[in-house]
Amino acid sequence: MKSELPFIMHRGVKYSMRKVCGHYYSYSDNKFLHRVIWEEINGTIPNGMVIHHINGDPSDNEIKNLKALTPKEHALEHMKEKGWRKSLQDRLDKAIEWSRTPEGRKWHSENSKAENKTRPRDYQPCAQCGKETIAMATNKERFCRLACRRKFFGKTKEVICKVCGKVFSTPTHNYVTHCSRKCACQTIVLSRGDKLHVKYIKNQGDQRNS
Repeated sequence: MKSELPFIMHRGVKYSMRKVCGHYYSYSDNKFLHRVIWEEINGTIPNGMVIHHINGDPSDNEIKNLKALTPKEHALEHMKEKGWRKSLQDRLDKAIEWSRTPEGRKWHSENSKAENKTRPRDYQPCAQCGKETIAMATNKERFCRLACRRKFFGKTKEVICKVCGKVFSTPTHNYVTHCSRKCACQTIVLSRGDKLHVKYIKNQGDQRNS
C-alpha cells in the first residue's frame, strides 16, 4: 500500500511535503507554506524575491528561519554549501522523475493553464476573411479557423513561365516563375551586386535558328 507523504495543517489548509525539494505545498491553494508564513508576518513578498531557509532545512518553516532574498543572493547562499553541484543535479533528477508521475503531470497541467490565461496575445486580421483573430505573441498564425486556412491555400493564380511562355496555375501563396523543373534549370542567374542578369536558353535557341 502506498504511504501518504508527511503533511502539515496550517490555518485549516493541508500542506504536503514534496519529494523533490522537501518543501510543504498546498495543492488546493497552489502555495508553499514557507511563503505563506513569511507573508503573514511581513506582508506581500516583493516582486522578484524568493524566501530562503536560513538553516538549509526546507521543512523548518519558523519565521526566524525565513529570509527574503533576490534570486542571485539565493543562489549564492546555496553555492556556499558543500557538494552543492551534486545536490543540484540530484534535485534536477528528482524533479524530472516527479514530473513524470500522475501528481507531477497534474501540477504541470494546472500551472500551464493558469500561465496561458496571462500570456500576452496578438490581435491580427485573418488572411482569408479579414476577421480579427487572437494569436499568441510568439505565434505566427494567420487564420481565424481551419476553414479559412483551407480556403486560402486552395486559391490559385495564373503565371506565365519565364522560359517557355506557357501559362500555368499555382497556389496564390507560392512565388513560382517556372512551369517545370526543366524550365527552372534552363534559367541561368548571375548575381552582380543588387542586379540580376538573366539569360534564357530560349533566346539562345532563337539565335541558332536564325
